[in-house]
Amino acid sequence: MTADFESTRLFLHGSALTALPADVTSQRQLTTLDLSYNQLTELPEALGEMRALEFLYISNNRLARLPDSIGKLKALTYLNVANNALTMLPESTGALGSLVELRAHDNALRALPYSMGALSALRELHLDGNALQELPDSIGRLTSLRILHLNRNALISLPRTIRGLERVTHLGLRGNRLTTLPDALGEMRQLMHLDLRENQLTSLPESIRELHSLEKLDARWNGLLEMPWLKELRERGCVVYT
Repeated sequence: MTADFESTRLFLHGSALTALPADVTSQRQLTTLDLSYNQLTELPEALGEMRALEFLYISNNRLARLPDSIGKLKALTYLNVANNALTMLPESTGALGSLVELRAHDNALRALPYSMGALSALRELHLDGNALQELPDSIGRLTSLRILHLNRNALISLPRTIRGLERVTHLGLRGNRLTTLPDALGEMRQLMHLDLRENQLTSLPESIRELHSLEKLDARWNGLLEMPWLKELRERGCVVYT
């Protein structure tokens, strides 16, 4: 095991860890903890006592769950749990009021906790490569969100509450099972990039015409019928692929 310890930062990535050493959670002054690229299958509840943590990297392990105590990390601004075997996020995730970026892509998430709507500071949410079939209505309360990546899931619909994501500029929905999109999509007025590739869409809501910030719309590999209004988007300078 190789550790690079500098007063408030501890780097244990790629150390072949199968369990977290007990003395790590006793380092209460740590603001950065990197446990990525190990073989961890679980994390202790004591992790929640590391109240000074701002950056937590746990990607590329073998975790099937996160401890409920993670919600105690009130100072956490960045959390990376990508490339694990997570089937759910604990309800306590919603208590991470300072969280700005959450990377949970390439897991096995089947649902998101309703509490996630309380993440008022969240700007980036990366959930590509999971097994999500639906999103909680509370997703519309993420009013600070700028980037939402949901590519390669199993989504069959989007909630109308998505209209609340007024600051989102990049929305990735490639490789899902969407057959329709809600008119509320047209209320995401700051949307610049919309990726709809590889779904089961035959039409798009005409409300997309209201997205005057839209620079790129990619809806290839669906079954789209002719929609004359798309010409209007192209004339505005939007790059449209159908």
